[in-house]
Amino acid sequence: MPRACKQEIEEKHGNVLTDFLGFKCTLERGIEPAPDLLFTHEGRKIGLDHTRLFAEDGSARGTQQEREKLFNSITDATRLEYLNSIPRLPPIDVQLYISRCRIKKAEIKALARQTVEVVIRNLPDNSGRTTVDNIGDGRLPAWIDSIRIFRFPEQTPAFFSAPRFAWMRTIDSDYLQRRIDEKATRLHGYLRDCNEAWLLIVEEGNDLSNTVEMPNELWKHAYDFRGFTRVFVLRGTDKRIIELVGY
Repeated sequence: MPRACKQEIEEKHGNVLTDFLGFKCTLERGIEPAPDLLFTHEGRKIGLDHTRLFAEDGSARGTQQEREKLFNSITDATRLEYLNSIPRLPPIDVQLYISRCRIKKAEIKALARQTVEVVIRNLPDNSGRTTVDNIGDGRLPAWIDSIRIFRFPEQTPAFFSAPRFAWMRTIDSDYLQRRIDEKATRLHGYLRDCNEAWLLIVEEGNDLSNTVEMPNELWKHAYDFRGFTRVFVLRGTDKRIIELVGY
């Protein structure tokens, strides 16, 4: 399944906010140095800047965010290899338990091919499930610890996923203030194209890398908006929106 691009994610979250506020407006793409999105409300042009929260800042090698990108590349390549197999294979749901070893991008295609060979050898009956590890099959690729294969009656698509595990990070008001401070450094450019600028901080919660624990104390704290007129936090799992308190 294609993954949403950055612009699609920004527009999706922007629409959630404007719907929450009851605004009937159309979001437009901003062009640098404008903010990410622009809309008009009550005769004023408002710029909406969008930023996503991650459990670890940045996407350097070794972070949860970078590892999830690698897992996605592996599962996407494995699913494609399975779908392109001849003869056509039945729809299944496969969970790959990937080890902590470093895997280079150039090695992903070969890994996908080897993994599909294991899956084909161990296809369960319909319906049924099979767990494959090095004790049983004995020929798993070096980077795969185990594979779980599920086959359900009347299943249509084939799914490949890789479960992820990590400690959940708890953030505090200082963390949110730093994010506001970072985005505010661009305000001078933003305000050339709009009357006022708002900030939307998003905790998506659909992967471990973009999931953080947000205690209730965050909503009681007064923040320095650094020139933003309004600041909102969107929790993506339940589409809950909280407007931060400024001073």
